[in-house]
Amino acid sequence: MCRICQYLCRTCGSTKCEYSSLYSKGRRSADILVQIGYWFYVFFVFWDLFEFVFIYFFYVETKGRSLEELDVIFEAPNPRKASTKAVQPVDAEDILKGQ
Repeated sequence: MCRICQYLCRTCGSTKCEYSSLYSKGRRSADILVQIGYWFYVFFVFWDLFEFVFIYFFYVETKGRSLEELDVIFEAPNPRKASTKAVQPVDAEDILKGQ
């Protein structure tokens, strides 16, 4: 949702999106908790485990990388796999020469 807003109002759109999400979760949580009891918490434990596994296997590691290294990683056919390897940074002179 926040990506469709113009740059100047992106924070406003992002905030509205976040608050509406939190509001709807807060309003429905009590009803769901009454209906299914402690399974409500079990669901969120498994959801958090799923997110952890998904992020571990599919997100690209960007910590401690320069912009040149990130450019090489995201241009690779498999950026996730490329992010786990040592990346040779591209020299600025090579870019200017078109190599």
